[in-house]
Amino acid sequence: MMWKQIGLYVALSFLLKRSFASDEVACPKGTFLSPGEGSGTGLCVECQIGEFSWRLNSKKCDHCPAGSTSNEEHTTCVPCNPGSYGDQDGGGCKRCLEGEITNTARKVQCDVCMAGKTSNKKNTKCVDCPAGRLSYSKNEGCFDCDTGKYASSKGSDRCEDCLHGLFECDSKTGEPLVETVQVGVEGV
Repeated sequence: MMWKQIGLYVALSFLLKRSFASDEVACPKGTFLSPGEGSGTGLCVECQIGEFSWRLNSKKCDHCPAGSTSNEEHTTCVPCNPGSYGDQDGGGCKRCLEGEITNTARKVQCDVCMAGKTSNKKNTKCVDCPAGRLSYSKNEGCFDCDTGKYASSKGSDRCEDCLHGLFECDSKTGEPLVETVQVGVEGV
């Protein structure tokens, strides 16, 4: 009976050591087994943004294709949302800049808004610059007209000189900001 107990102890001991041995680390999905410095050692390392592993005990993480990024668990790839893009494999998704848009998912670059327009807050649609503001060229936001200039309509790509030769005026109408008083010199 004692030999049976010893044999059972040895067998259990071997199984326990094998399942908990460092070379038998069970890495979950979304991670990979990074080899350690010594033999039989290793660590589970989480995949980075734009990378995934869908198997247990993966030896490496794979890159998501351009136009997508990894889900939160790093177990699969999901498309970049409208308003963002993914321009390289494994690079993740980036938000479009002001004046740029994507209106569908899985884009690899942003589309540029035309002069007089900028992107909405979600970067999914080009919208006109409001009156009093302009966009000189593509790929920028809307700017106020310079002092002495105005833009009376929305979607302007240039500002006009103030009406009546004024130096300052309402940036939307061109009219004087305050009542202007002309100072004249009386005859001598």
